[in-house]
Amino acid sequence: MQSSYQYHFGGNNPIFGGGVDWGNSGGAGGSFSIGNLVQEVGAHEKNASCVKEYAYTEDKNFRFRPSMEDTYFARDKVNGDPFLGVFGVFDGHGGRQVADHCAERVPEEMRKEIAKCSGDLSYALEQIDNELRLIDADNTGSTACVVVVRQEMGNRVLYIANLGDTRAVLSKNGIAERMSYDHRATDPAEVERVRNGGGIVLDNRVGGSLAITRAFGDHSLKKDGVIAKPYIKKHILRSTDKYLVVASDGVWDTLEDQDAVNYCKEEFNTKEIAQAIVKGAIDKGSKDNTSCLVLKFNTSPF
Repeated sequence: MQSSYQYHFGGNNPIFGGGVDWGNSGGAGGSFSIGNLVQEVGAHEKNASCVKEYAYTEDKNFRFRPSMEDTYFARDKVNGDPFLGVFGVFDGHGGRQVADHCAERVPEEMRKEIAKCSGDLSYALEQIDNELRLIDADNTGSTACVVVVRQEMGNRVLYIANLGDTRAVLSKNGIAERMSYDHRATDPAEVERVRNGGGIVLDNRVGGSLAITRAFGDHSLKKDGVIAKPYIKKHILRSTDKYLVVASDGVWDTLEDQDAVNYCKEEFNTKEIAQAIVKGAIDKGSKDNTSCLVLKFNTSPF
């Protein structure tokens, strides 16, 4: 596992550095069916700039959840750069106010950090967590998975930063590769970190109450080891990298990484793929809010 908790944009390092249009669904062919999908919120950009195409969809899963606590953002051509985009998916708990705040603030803070050329991705996210003290986020919080797509020294590069168990999975010629890290209180490394810092893990929950170990908000549990320092991964895009799926744990509770990638078929657009992943998770028994963002990369040489 490669991980780091402080990355800077730009520099001389060669490897680091929305529209809404639903259109018509109903792709034909492939190994799965698209249809009879109820969409509460969705976005589909068929002619994006930083990527070829992207779409987001979500489902409250009303049979099990009375409210929707997942949300997202998508920003293309950030700072006027046609190669630069920032995307994020958030899964709130104890209410959605933290998720909503982050969906509003993260793209702006990322924009400012990227403009600095030596901006600190981890610092930007931790600063937003500090802001949440002003809105009483003691007992409410959110996961996050933030994606930056940009060009550096002739390479198309992904940065992926996550807190909690909102996950990003890359399709490399149809093979799934996980790009994030699930921060759960069942993970031995996270349990060790929490306990070494004086925190408590009871019944696979931090402080006996929270199933994830890193999150925005949850300030009453910071003393118990919940932090907002993200796992960050960098990846140079190759011609074999076709799609990135970013989804809340409502999807991953019932779908394996490869299951999600199997829905990423060339004959379907990203809207249809995102719909199919959400529907597939619910059909397999997910009892949580489900949300999914799909990015399709340009396959032409970079």
